[in-house]
Amino acid sequence: MSKEWHELTRMTQGKQITVERVRLVDSDIAIEGSFTLPPLTSLSAEDQVFVMAFVRCHGSIKDMEEMFGISYPTVKNRINRIAKQLEFVEIVAISPQEEVRRGGSDKEALEMIRPPMLMRVRVKNENGKFGLWLPLFLLIPLALVVLIILSPLILIAILVLWPFGWGKLAILALWAAIVSFCSLRGLRVDVHNPRESVYISVV
Repeated sequence: MSKEWHELTRMTQGKQITVERVRLVDSDIAIEGSFTLPPLTSLSAEDQVFVMAFVRCHGSIKDMEEMFGISYPTVKNRINRIAKQLEFVEIVAISPQEEVRRGGSDKEALEMIRPPMLMRVRVKNENGKFGLWLPLFLLIPLALVVLIILSPLILIAILVLWPFGWGKLAILALWAAIVSFCSLRGLRVDVHNPRESVYISVV
């Protein structure tokens, strides 16, 4: 009979363990080997529940206060304590040569978010063929004007939503929309069948 996962956590008491046998619940198949468990399993059962609740609350400390009936400092202190147990990022000093190399990578990243300028559409069918170029760069000034006009409303919406944890999400959504538009540059679509073909490219 299977035991609850917190029983294993209670017995190991945060010590590192290795799993050597795994059985699939829906079948009689068993797998043997040496499997290292992720850092989350080293936490106590209470801390694991706390982390799961934090994810379910989308990182909202306010919701965590209401769920556990504790204060803001208590939530922050517990998050910081758990975070110290989950450190897995190695901090390495960057040499000047590495800085120069990363500078090139940053330039490439900036190049990736350059907006597309033109869209080419070419259609060919039984009646003939035609093509046209659409000036996408004309949308950029229009988008800037709309953004400037709506910026007060966007700022108010972000300030109103920020206490509920949605303000940051709104900023990320806006940035994702900009990046998605810029990522269209270099897109090529070629659809064809025996009777008709359509080719679209964005530069």
